[in-house]
Amino acid sequence: MASASTPPFAEVERLIVLVDLAGFAKIFQSRAEIDVAIWLQDFYEARDRVLTGHGCTVLKFMGDACLAVFARENAAGAVAAVTELQDAVQKLASQQRMPVSLLGANLHIGSVIEGEFGGPTRRGRDIIGRGVNQAFLLGRGANIRISESVYRTLPSVARSRWRKHKPPAIYHLDNAAGLLEGGGKDAGQKPPAGSYWVRAAPSPRSSSLRRKRGLSGRRRWVVMKSASARSRSPSTSKAKPRLLNAST
Repeated sequence: MASASTPPFAEVERLIVLVDLAGFAKIFQSRAEIDVAIWLQDFYEARDRVLTGHGCTVLKFMGDACLAVFARENAAGAVAAVTELQDAVQKLASQQRMPVSLLGANLHIGSVIEGEFGGPTRRGRDIIGRGVNQAFLLGRGANIRISESVYRTLPSVARSRWRKHKPPAIYHLDNAAGLLEGGGKDAGQKPPAGSYWVRAAPSPRSSSLRRKRGLSGRRRWVVMKSASARSRSPSTSKAKPRLLNAST
């Protein structure tokens, strides 16, 4: 039961934006942590400047990622913002000679619960709900991904740049270089059946994700390993693989 001090919550529709850096963790392998902190702060400032300049509200930073919202009717502004931010990240990385220069972004319009969350000493505006979950499920890694709801809100002249992946429909900015169809937000997590996911192309030693269709048309996922992984572990090993891969 809500207490008298519980802040009000509202169910609203928002254009949800998730932004992060592809390969951010790898920076620590070659750069001092203080250098990474300085780079991250510069990225925060650029991200805040670009997103708010297009009418966005940044809700919170989460390491190299952030959660932000636009008005649901401002799909064109949201796409313009993340595209501009993508260019800004590449410039920052080049200036500071950082090994990361790829931005990942997910955009989705959905219903969320919005309000002030937190305890008595620290409270801030945030959103939760299926809309946020669906935004996360659009994928991860480099490139810009938008859901069907965002695509349908874009002006007709702005839709030609997007490639459709279905079902469910997810649109990726039309840039075929370095993209891979696959799935799974985290290692070992099975993605929703029927979805197409895009991320930066893996190295030859890493596993990849591909779809497999049965003759009946039902989608199923099978476990696969890269050649290097098979050579390191015996065929009788019962250890669970780190990734789920679907063969074609």
